[in-house]
This record gives sequence, structure tokens and C-alpha cells, in this order.
Amino acid sequence: DPRARSRGRSSCGTCSRLIRRCLHRASGPCPGKSFVLRAITYLVDGIHGVGSTVNSAPTGCAADLIGAKTIHSSFGIGVVSSVKPVDSTASASSALQGRLRPAHVIQIDERSMISAKLLGHVDHQCRVACSPDE
Repeated sequence: DPRARSRGRSSCGTCSRLIRRCLHRASGPCPGKSFVLRAITYLVDGIHGVGSTVNSAPTGCAADLIGAKTIHSSFGIGVVSSVKPVDSTASASSALQGRLRPAHVIQIDERSMISAKLLGHVDHQCRVACSPDE
């Protein structure tokens, strides 16, 4: 479909312009990983709207560096030894859905600090939040 190809080129042009603008705003000799994560957020939110990117990190310090929340806060996961979902009440589920359904990209910084079990809980929370309403 020629219209779809045209839209693809338009999106690509938009993305290219946003990348140039973002790189132009870089400061310091080496922007680094945190800058790249913020740049991706800026680009995705610029194309799809604010809130299209969910950013998280395992610690508050790492989360602050990328303007994010901790992984536990972002995905409604409790901080207990068994690492289980905090709350399955309707209001908690609704809040999680409100954060995750509009997301096009989920970025998790410091992946090496996150266990497979915790990532499993993140996956579960994403599936619950994005499943069709019953």
C-alpha cells in the first residue's frame, strides 16, 4: 500500500529529526547509557505521546538518573523476600493498567541487578495489566 509506505517514511523522518534534536541537546563529552535511555524516552514520547515509555530501574539511585521509578513501583511489585505482586485489588490493577496500557516501550536499566524471578513478576504484571477486560 503506497499510503502505508508514505506514512513509514514520514515516521522515519520524524524520528530522524527527533534524534538530531536530542543529540544536539547532549551535554558533556560522553552522554552515556542514562542519556541514551532518556533520548529513547524523548523520541518515543515525541512520536506516540507522553507516557508511551515506561522506565524503571532496580534502585532509587539508578531510577533517578534516568527520570524513572523503581521496578517495584513501576510494576506494582512488593519488596518482600518472596517478591510477589503487592495488591490485586481493583484500584491497584486499574492504576497499573493506566501506566502500562499506553506504553509502546518499556525500558529497564541495570538489568544485571535483576533476578529472573523478578523479571517473571514484571512479565506477569504486564500481562495482567494489558489483558482484555473481563
